[in-house]
Formats: sequence, C-alpha cells, structure tokens
Amino acid sequence: MLPLVPHLNSQSVYIACESPQSPEYHVVFITGNPGCIGYYHSFLSLLADKITKKAVHIYGHSLANFVDESRDRPSHSKILGLQEQIDHIEERLKNYVNSLSLSMETDEAPKQSKIILVGHSVGAYIGLELLKRWREREKLIGNIDKIRFCGYVGLWPTVTWIEKSPSGLKLGVGHENLQRQSLQWMAFIPNFPQIISSLMKVVAAVIPQKALLNIVKFVARMPDEAANVTLEFLCSHKGVHQALYLARDEMQEITEDRWDEDLWGTNTVSPYSSKIKLVFYFGKSDHWVADHIRDELIKTRAAQEGDSWKPKMIIDDEDIPHGFCIRHSSIAAIKTAAFVEEIIAADKAQINHLGGQQE
Repeated sequence: MLPLVPHLNSQSVYIACESPQSPEYHVVFITGNPGCIGYYHSFLSLLADKITKKAVHIYGHSLANFVDESRDRPSHSKILGLQEQIDHIEERLKNYVNSLSLSMETDEAPKQSKIILVGHSVGAYIGLELLKRWREREKLIGNIDKIRFCGYVGLWPTVTWIEKSPSGLKLGVGHENLQRQSLQWMAFIPNFPQIISSLMKVVAAVIPQKALLNIVKFVARMPDEAANVTLEFLCSHKGVHQALYLARDEMQEITEDRWDEDLWGTNTVSPYSSKIKLVFYFGKSDHWVADHIRDELIKTRAAQEGDSWKPKMIIDDEDIPHGFCIRHSSIAAIKTAAFVEEIIAADKAQINHLGGQQE
C-alpha cells in the first residue's frame, strides 16, 4: 500500500486540505449509479473550495466495475449486487484510512480518522448501511477501527421504496398487488443486462470513439466532461452490465425503512459512541424518489422543533435535478459545504461537552 498523493482520475479522487497540519476531518463521497467518480470531479473540487474549514480531506472512489482498472481489465472479477458494492466501498474506505497513516509522520497521524460520509442517490443508501455495520460492530467488539463516523449527508437520497418512484414504476411492474419476484420488466428477458452490455460493445467497436463521443453529447445533451465519462463507462468491459444489474438489485433491496433508532437518533446517550449528525437533502421533484415516500420518511424520521438528535431533512427549493453533477455542481457544492461545516461544528461541540462532563 502506497502513501496517498492528491489526484482526480476515473477510479478515485483525493483532494488534500491546504492546511500544513494533519486534517481533522475527511469527507468520503459515495457515487450513485452509474458509479463513476468522474461525474463528480467538478462537484468535489468545488466542494473543497467552498469548505472554509481547510483541515478537511476529500476522498471518493468509483463503484466496482463501472470503470476499468486498466485497458485490459475491469475493477472486479464478477458483477456485484448492492450488498457486494457496499463491501467494496467499505474496503476502499479502510484502505484510504490506512494509506493516510503512511502519508503522515508517525507523531502527526491521529489515532482515529473523523469521517463524514456524503452519498448521492444509491450512494446515500450505501452510506447508511456503512453506518449501520459500524454501529453493530462497535456494539460487539468496541471501536477498534481507525475510523470514527461523525456525520452523514444524503444528496437526492434513494433510501426507501425506489420501485415506487416515477422511474422505478417505468422500469418495473412493481404494483402493490403483484408479487415482488415479478418486480422488473427486465426480469422477463433472460440475461437482459448481458444482452444490452454486448450490444454496447458491438457499437463501441464499430463506431470510432470521436464519433461516438459526439453521439453521446448530442443524445444525452451532456457537457464535454460528463460526455467523456459516459463514453468511458459505455466502452468499459462490464460497466453497462454492472449498472443494469445493480439497478435491478436496488429495486429488490431498497424497500422499507430498515434502520432503527440507534442510527436515526434518540434523545438518550448511546453507551457505544457519540451521536452521528444526519442530513438529507431531497429533490423537489425527483424521478427516483416518490413524493409521498419522501414526505412519509420526513414525517416519521426528521427532526422537529427541539428534536436536535434526529436527522435534518430538507426539500430542495431550487429545482436542482437528481443528476446534479452534470450541470449543477456549483450550487450543490455550496449547499453540501454548508452541511459539512454544520456537522463539523456539531461534532466539536459534542466533544467539548463530553470533555466538560468528564472533568
């Protein structure tokens, strides 16, 4: 394992803080589907500029198989489902923290890295599952990791009942009176993800890359940066297959609210760890989140007046689309930076409060 150096590439992003001191906090970003970190280069760079607390590092990694590790090899040997993608991101997070230790002097390296998870779309679901795993492991064996999660931001989060969203209903036949095994129209076509993936490989082999890039820009109406990421994704060994397979898995797994009060927040002090501040930023009209599902989650889980231990849940009022990273990175970065700074302030206040109690 090598020490970290700042970089932005198709596999991962690492933006080091400007402070000469070791960073206090680390923003770890989790992509949506398609899981290409390249879509978020501008957003993460702008986020780094907007965060006034300069002792913050930013890290993010593509989901497995969306981008080839090399010209001849995908990032994983098989197509992964949602739980396996969570395993993949968890492993990348551990590798990141271990690499940090190599990048710092021994006396500078903190005993624990303070992590703020930021997830977009299904990345928000992955983030909650990582927090759940960490809590469960902490209860069993204590916190022996080099990681302390202190905050979470879900951007346009798809965390419950994705099949009931407008796009979910188009992809599936998930009406409530039908059996769940008949959920997706994709399920009626054997090997549908493989077939589409093979067709894309034929297209990529026949059409010159420059012409294919122009087609992507015209059809998807994307700016150059996003179009180039899309082309790399379409031409990868397993990207299209992985995206469709994961989408089908999301429909089956992202259903009811599966997290308890220990994660959502209670007004009692946890015997295991400090409270984790959760922030959710929902789209005003999100084609991957049904309005009534969003509103029900806010009603049952969001903080009301005086409920500071519960999640902060906000509905966007500026009509930013679900795929904000294509054309709305700047405004999304401004909002996310404010959430990150709010989380840092709350964490420091909590540390000071606990320190005062101990004295």
